Amino acid sequence: SPYEMGYEKAQEACRNSLQRLGLRQLDLYLIHWPALPKKPHASPLHRRARHETWKALEDLYRQQLVRAIGVSNFTASHLQQ
Repeated sequence: SPYEMGYEKAQEACRNSLQRLGLRQLDLYLIHWPALPKKPHASPLHRRARHETWKALEDLYRQQLVRAIGVSNFTASHLQQ
């Protein structure tokens, strides 16, 4: 969810999902949308949130809580940032 962007929120969202599903690991965890809700399109907060969220997913992967990580609905520009 765009409301779960940022390092801490992404980590918490994953752990909550694992608990609700009764699992120890997810097969795939994605950043679904590359922007924060209710922020102007040109806001630099989007870029920072994407970066922090991706770092959280990398850490979840290293902790073996997810088997694979990825993104959805990102443009080439988002990925290059």
